[in-house]
Amino acid sequence: MMSTHSDYVVRELNHLIMLDKFPPEEARALGYDPDCALAPGDVGVYLFEGGSATTVQVSETGFSIRTIDDQINALNADAQTLYAHVFGEETGR
Repeated sequence: MMSTHSDYVVRELNHLIMLDKFPPEEARALGYDPDCALAPGDVGVYLFEGGSATTVQVSETGFSIRTIDDQINALNADAQTLYAHVFGEETGR
């Protein structure tokens, strides 16, 4: 059992879930130990929000956490605005 707000941890767990369908030699070529593969049915994911827990669907491609995805999207939008401002000033726009 673990708790995370990290999109990197979620992404890596999703990689381990997808490895369940990968040939061992291909998993090794990507730097993964095939024994670390996770079957989707063996992974339970829950979103804790507002004092309650909601089950998150886990498929052969892993899972997605809406609250983490929303935050990443907001940070990406901020980054685009900042970059546009910095590079816009450099080019005289």
